[in-house]
Amino acid sequence: MKNKKTLKTLLALLCLFTIATVALADSGWMGVSNFKDGRLNIWNPVPEQGEEVFWDGGMISHYELMGEEPGYPVYYVHGYGKATWYIGGEFEQSDEGYHYGGKRHGKVIQRFADGRVIETYWERGVRVDN
Repeated sequence: MKNKKTLKTLLALLCLFTIATVALADSGWMGVSNFKDGRLNIWNPVPEQGEEVFWDGGMISHYELMGEEPGYPVYYVHGYGKATWYIGGEFEQSDEGYHYGGKRHGKVIQRFADGRVIETYWERGVRVDN
């Protein structure tokens, strides 16, 4: 009897750990500040306190992207555009190029507050160049 309780407890803890891990995997989604109801999303691989982003470009609905409706309107930055990032109201960087379903995809020109400009390449949010 005691072994069954222990096994059930371990399975329950494993399920909770799995759910928490999946939830944390998407912790980089954030709403675009200049979209009126905050339902335009962009992936932020390294979120920081006080950060906001403005988007000038295309978008796609969750339904168009995934073929399913989440129960409320959700959109993602999509196609060619420019994301401008601020921390505490100060310019941090801009990313001009393609996005797919909210994530950088393809060639992106990144400009930073310190004046650096780099050309990067991405595959659905994962940088694939050095």
